[in-house]
Amino acid sequence: MPKFAAYAIAKNEEKNVPRFIDAINACNLPIYVLDTGSKDKTVSLLKRASAFVTEQKIEPWRYDVARNAALALVPDDVTHCIRLDLDEEIQKDVYDELFGKALNLTRVNHLFQLDASIPESISYHSCVHSRHDYEWRYAAHELFLPKEGIVEKSIMLDSVLIKHYPPKNRTHTYSKILQAAYDSGEHDDRTTFMLGRDLYFEASYQKALIYLNEYILKFQNNKIERSYAMTLIGKCHRALSMDRSRIPWTAFPLTTIEFNWMMKAYIEYPHRRETCVELAYSALRIKDFQSALEFSKKALKIVDGRYAPNNNPDDWMFKPYEIAMHAAYGLGFVFDALIYGRNALKSVTRDVDRGRIEATLKSIDGV
Repeated sequence: MPKFAAYAIAKNEEKNVPRFIDAINACNLPIYVLDTGSKDKTVSLLKRASAFVTEQKIEPWRYDVARNAALALVPDDVTHCIRLDLDEEIQKDVYDELFGKALNLTRVNHLFQLDASIPESISYHSCVHSRHDYEWRYAAHELFLPKEGIVEKSIMLDSVLIKHYPPKNRTHTYSKILQAAYDSGEHDDRTTFMLGRDLYFEASYQKALIYLNEYILKFQNNKIERSYAMTLIGKCHRALSMDRSRIPWTAFPLTTIEFNWMMKAYIEYPHRRETCVELAYSALRIKDFQSALEFSKKALKIVDGRYAPNNNPDDWMFKPYEIAMHAAYGLGFVFDALIYGRNALKSVTRDVDRGRIEATLKSIDGV
């Protein structure tokens, strides 16, 4: 007899409890929560809403340890689980479809909105899994992975969306957790890659280059992730080229280094739109207008992968058109530049981007 439950970890999330409980109750699910040290009313609010709450501190903090401890709270007779954080919300009308499809599967993949305030921030994700076949691994950016001997059976449901409401002023960074794991001897591919990626996002570009280069040298299996790592290396050099005081030890043009890494990323895996867009932009930065136009066109021909991990919504909307506009104008193709610019305007959503593109169009149109 199938039986479903939700589980979560929580700490100081009293503001999120009402929305979270409302969505869970609409799905008629029991909820098991591991509170890891709340100082506010999180625990009392959850208990008042009939959630099963256990309090336990996890020291040193690791997300995989916390999530495995939360999963262990779910009774053994539960067949399938959904992992939700308190700042996430599941649609109230998808319960029957979601768990109906999960019955004969070990995992259900679905859409995930990274930031509920940004409609375009959607990628594929997975929060639903069979109760006894998985365990969480990795200190941060954790994954639930099948236990030894388990053969996964999964499905992709584009009709199911889970929204994330991230805190406005996040104080912690994942890189510190990943650095601690790395320093303790966890030099696996995911820890190394994610540490380099997060250091890039934190603008620690020189440190990011250490781990991203290590990842490229040591791990050969995942061509998509390797390509993305090469793109990030290129973007590190791009950022450093804008502040030469931070990288005084090379006289070689960093824009050229940037372009070379973007080309390596494309050669490694040419089927990702984001890779083509970044290569086109790097070509534009060195005034290689022919290459910029060529790879912008290649990007626009790629129609699969919009919701893949590490996607960039802008690359699926206005950005390749905007790059093509500049490249075409640089080649003297004024009419083509106007067409690309007008197409960019059709898919732009932010006022700052719209204003920039309109200003460029106006200057081109006046030529």
